[in-house]
Amino acid sequence: SSSSSSSSRSLNEAEVKMMELYLERGEFKDGQEVLELGCGWGSLSIFLAEKYPNSRITAVSNSKTQKEFIDGRARDRNIANLQVITQDLNVFKPPLGKNSYDRIVSIECFEHMKNYEVLFGRCEQWLKSGGEAKMFLHVFAHKTYPFHFIAKDESDWMSRYFFSGGTMPSERMFAYFTTNKLHLKTQWRVNGKHYSKTCEDWLRKYDANRKAVEPIIGKTYGKEQTMKWYVYWRLFFLSCSELFSYSDGNEWFVSHYLFQKS
Repeated sequence: SSSSSSSSRSLNEAEVKMMELYLERGEFKDGQEVLELGCGWGSLSIFLAEKYPNSRITAVSNSKTQKEFIDGRARDRNIANLQVITQDLNVFKPPLGKNSYDRIVSIECFEHMKNYEVLFGRCEQWLKSGGEAKMFLHVFAHKTYPFHFIAKDESDWMSRYFFSGGTMPSERMFAYFTTNKLHLKTQWRVNGKHYSKTCEDWLRKYDANRKAVEPIIGKTYGKEQTMKWYVYWRLFFLSCSELFSYSDGNEWFVSHYLFQKS
């Protein structure tokens, strides 16, 4: 239908606009060593590799299927400056070692982590010395309170299945984990209504593609679990949309941070 095609077009346009915003706010340029922590299905890794052919992009995720997908897409596009590593970030050591990266970038990954003091300390070590190296982060945040995702029982399915072991940071929380050399330079708030609209568009696409989606869910979670998980994912989109549009998008939202290593 025309509404679903226009929604998919606007969703694609919004994704490109957001990635361009990362490049601007993260102060990326060609010729850099870039480390992406938690690269997902590789949209930003590939965007960076194509935009900056003289940069080298090292992307990390804990999923083998994500690596296979990104490697395939990179081959199709003749991208040679992208390396994807499958590893748990808790034990990850970057291939170039310490003092090696001009930029670290992480999109919606630090919410799934703990022990920020250790994490920020490692990132500081991986960035180059000399005062030019920076780290750009994009996370969900609450305006005032951080909280753990801990599932108390089966009813708390979002903590159990979607953010197990993670954290909802507060907007100012990362400011407390700066290190001797890693300083918070700039911070931005992206109104939650943008994410609410994204979830609504995802939900429309999800429902419109139910026939294709259900076999994937069955393969992932078990055939007898298909209906349960189909509903969980619908509820995920619905509840996130409500959460992020609450209070005109000023209660839960997306936070961007730029840290600089001195």
